[in-house]
Amino acid sequence: MVTIKNEKGYTLILVIIIITITMILGLALSSAALSTRKQFDKTDNRNRATDLAEMGITYYQAAINNLIATTQTVTKVNNTNFCSEFLSQEGKNTTLYSSKLVDTNGDQYKIDKTTAIACSNTGSFKFNFTSTGTTKSGEVKQLQGTIAISQVRIGKNLPNYLNFTNSGINKQVNYSIEFSATVYPNGVSFTPGLTIVGGNILTVGKSAYFESMEINGGSQVIVKEDAIIKQIKSVNGNTNLKIYGDAIFLSPTPRIDQISGQADICIYGNIYTVQTIDGKQVLVDYNNFSTYFRNSCQNSNSSWTVNPESGVTVTYQ
Repeated sequence: MVTIKNEKGYTLILVIIIITITMILGLALSSAALSTRKQFDKTDNRNRATDLAEMGITYYQAAINNLIATTQTVTKVNNTNFCSEFLSQEGKNTTLYSSKLVDTNGDQYKIDKTTAIACSNTGSFKFNFTSTGTTKSGEVKQLQGTIAISQVRIGKNLPNYLNFTNSGINKQVNYSIEFSATVYPNGVSFTPGLTIVGGNILTVGKSAYFESMEINGGSQVIVKEDAIIKQIKSVNGNTNLKIYGDAIFLSPTPRIDQISGQADICIYGNIYTVQTIDGKQVLVDYNNFSTYFRNSCQNSNSSWTVNPESGVTVTYQ
C-alpha cells in the first residue's frame, strides 16, 4: 500500500516564515537607513551652524574695522581719546549685536560682546565676544573669540629718516617761517641742530627729523605729520612743540637737558621709542615719557587697527 504525504501545510508554514524574516530584515534595514540619514542630517546641520558662526566672526571683524575708521575720523574732529570714543561709537551702532538672517530659510548668526572694554594708555585694548550660528532646524554652534585693537606701528621697523630731504636749515631761526608739503614732499631734516627763539613759529608741512632742537622765548614748532627726535636740548614755555602725527624718540632718554617752566609737548599721534630686536630697530610704546615731558594733547590722530594675523583669536569647542 502506497502512502502519499500531504505537504501543502508545510509549504504554507515555510512561506509565512520566509515572509516574516524578510519583513524583520526590511524593517531593520529601514531603521538603520533612517538612523544613518538622521545622523547625516545632524552632522550636516552642525557643520552648517559652525559655518554660520564663522560668518558672524567675519562680519564682526569687518564691522569693527569700519568702526575704527569712523572713530579715528571723529577723534580728529573732537580731539577725544580713541578708546573712549570707540566705546561711544560702538554704543551708537544699534545693529552691531542684533541677529543677522543669512537666507529666507531662517539660518542666522548673532554676535554678543562678553567682556567690557577697559581703556588704558598702553596703546592697545581687547575684548571677548561670542558668535552663535543657528540653523533653520534649531542646531546651534557657538564660537568664543577675542579681538585686540592696537596702534599700528608697534613692532614695525624704524622709518629711514636719513632719506628725509635736507632743508639746509641748521642754524638759529628768529623769524616766522612756513614749509609746504610741495616743497619738501619726503619730509624735512634738521641737522645738526635747530634753535627757535623770540616768539617765532616754525611749521613743517611733512615729517621731520630733529637731531637736536631748542625752543625758547615762547616760540613754537609745529610738525604737520611725524617727528623723529634724537635730542631736545631745552623746551621753555607751555605747549610750544606740536606734532600732529606720531612722535618717535630714538632713545627712551631723549636728553632734555634743560626744562624751564611748564614743559608740555602736544602730540596728537602715537608716542614711540626704539628698541633693537633680532638685529632690527623696531618701534615700541614709549610709556614712561613723563619722566622727561608731559603730553598736553589727546592722541586723537593715533592710527589703530585689528591685526588680521594676531588681532582676532577664535576658540572652537
